[in-house]
Amino acid sequence: MVSNRITRKIIDEIILIHNTNKVESINRGGCGIAALAMLRYIEKKYSEYLSEVEIVYFYNGMSMMMSENRSIIEELKENNNSKIHPHVPSHILLKLDKFIFDVEAKDEYESYIKLGKYEGTDIVSVSSIGIEFLLATINDYSIASGWNLDFKRRSGIKKLQKIYGIDLSDIIIIEWIKKKEVYRLCILQEVERL
Repeated sequence: MVSNRITRKIIDEIILIHNTNKVESINRGGCGIAALAMLRYIEKKYSEYLSEVEIVYFYNGMSMMMSENRSIIEELKENNNSKIHPHVPSHILLKLDKFIFDVEAKDEYESYIKLGKYEGTDIVSVSSIGIEFLLATINDYSIASGWNLDFKRRSGIKKLQKIYGIDLSDIIIIEWIKKKEVYRLCILQEVERL
């Protein structure tokens, strides 16, 4: 079990790196990608603690989507089905020990839940199907319209790769591009490896 001192060290380091090199709009459409970046950073620098990290999906006013995602998670655990289409949650964070965090801030999990900001929560263990499910949530272009348009994947992913020294080349660049007053969903080239 990870100690409270180590937990704080890991989380504070991740937040400090981001706050020193801010990625624009990271929590407005890039929270899932940020969660994957943090997981890869922990895997690279603190691999012995990776199995203790959990991916937390928060939902606000989307109870149907939350229950459908729970069914998808159970199906993945049972069948290892690669054709999954999860729903985009309101926010994705990581949980380590008693702390919940994204690249910008941390809080005690129980305190965060008591705030009542989100109506539902799913927690997926990294050691089971967590990373596969997270990647599916990020890369499934059939649900891309559920992501906030503020985060620009191409530039954001490149910056995350650089500041954390990790590889995110398995993320597909999906962006909404405005042409003649109409937004079109475009799948752009994948991000190159570092």
